[in-house]
Parts: sequence; structure tokens; C-alpha cells
Amino acid sequence: MKAEFKAITKLLQAGKREIARSDVWKRIHEETGLGAVRGNKFLFSEDALDKLRQYGRSLTGGELDPLFYQPAGPRMDMAEIHNNEKFTSQSVFGSLLLLATAGDASVSISGQPSATQSGSLLAVKPDAINREALTQQKLIVIENGSLMPDWHRIVLPQAWQDAVLLYRGHGENARDVNQLAQAQPSDRLALYYDFDPAGMAMALNWGRGHILVPQDWPALDCSASGGLSQRGTYRQQHAALNMAQAAARTDQQRGILAFMAAHECAIMQEHITARALPLVAITGSK
Repeated sequence: MKAEFKAITKLLQAGKREIARSDVWKRIHEETGLGAVRGNKFLFSEDALDKLRQYGRSLTGGELDPLFYQPAGPRMDMAEIHNNEKFTSQSVFGSLLLLATAGDASVSISGQPSATQSGSLLAVKPDAINREALTQQKLIVIENGSLMPDWHRIVLPQAWQDAVLLYRGHGENARDVNQLAQAQPSDRLALYYDFDPAGMAMALNWGRGHILVPQDWPALDCSASGGLSQRGTYRQQHAALNMAQAAARTDQQRGILAFMAAHECAIMQEHITARALPLVAITGSK
């Protein structure tokens, strides 16, 4: 297995945000642009860790997830990846799912229908959710947890205004989110990620459901003076752009990626929501 995948796996599963510079990590940094150089270390933001995870998946053709990969073999092999620090560094709420309900949607928790008001969220143990009932609702997976308290400000497409919104998680709860989303019927699943190459790469990686993007994306002002797009972020996502282009299945998907490349466009969810830009659902599959 590639050394790069092993290095990313060890970092993510240890719950760390920094790593000593090495030949392997220098190669990863040069390929992805991820990681801020501080002395003899690379430092990673939460967003960079998410993008490292997607890069790791791409190294195995999407078959293995470095966040959850467990090598077969004796315990000594496992010890190379798992250590006690992983457990002590977990958030107290790391196993809970964060949800909100828009419009008339509700989620069944411990047998009782539950809904949220503007500015409120549900923090739920995964086994308390009625998963069968959830498949009868529309489900929107949200990339950035910081957006969840303001979920009511998202201008959803008309057909998605009655939906359960679910933060995609980071670390321990990401596995449960993945299971819920995989069980969801494709026509009732939508993915709302950043409007940038990394966001498109992650959304396209599902190969199913819908992707929520700004309705008037061809008219977006991605210039440096527009104050909407983050060109510096875009320029760190060349590897993600390549992954997204390889995963694109429709002319519409390819058109969006071509627009991003032509205008160096990287718009975060928070800016889309703060400007009340209406969203549209495009197909995430063929």
C-alpha cells in the first residue's frame, strides 16, 4: 500500500492536527497544497483534514477510507495506526449526530417525532434514530458544521424545503452519517458542500443523489474584488479539481468544474448562505 495512504491514515485516526515533516509528507504537501508549514511540522485545519481524507480515498480509487481503514493482520499491525491518544482526544460529543428539520420534515428519535425551530439543533445518539422512517424523508448532508446553527437561512430549492439536514460529521460520527446517507434512496438524498473543487469532488464521490449548488452559478462574481470567492483556497485544490473532473458524469457537472477552473472559484457555504443565494439541485449521478 502506498506510503502516502498509510501516513494520512495514521494522522486522521490519531486525531492529530500536526505532523513532523518527512519525505512522505513533503510529497503529500506538494501534490495537494494542504498543510501550513511551521518549522519542521505541517499544521492542518479541520477543512484541510477533510480534504486529506478525500485525497487518501483517491489513492485507492475510492475503495478505502483512511479515517476508518483497519489493516488485516496481527495486533502489532494495528498498533502502527491506533494508539491511546486517539481515545483521549475525542470530543465528548464526537459520537452524536447533529440534525435539523426544515419545513414539515421530522425525525423519529426513540419512537417520537422530533423537529427543530430556527436556530436550534438536535444532537442525537445514532442508535436512537429510526433509520427506516428517515428513508421516507428527504435528507440533506451538510459539509460544514459551522453552518448548522444557521440552517434556517439556507435558501433551499422548492422541492427540498421539507427535509432533514444532517451535518456530515468529522471523526467518530462520520461513519454513522455515511451509513445513513448510503441507506437513503438516491432520489431523497442531497449533498450541500462548498462550491469549490474539493466540495464537488466529495459530492461526486458519492455517485448518487443530488448536489445543491447556487442556482445562478454561471453569473457568480468570482473576481478578487467581488468578495465572494477565495482564490487562495482554490489554488490549493488542484488535486481536488483533478479528482472532481475524473468523477464528473454529466455535461452539467463538467460545466460547473470548467467554470470553477476558468474563474478560480471557491465559495464557502457560509458565504452562499449569508448572501441568501438560492440553491438548485443537480444530479449527482449519471
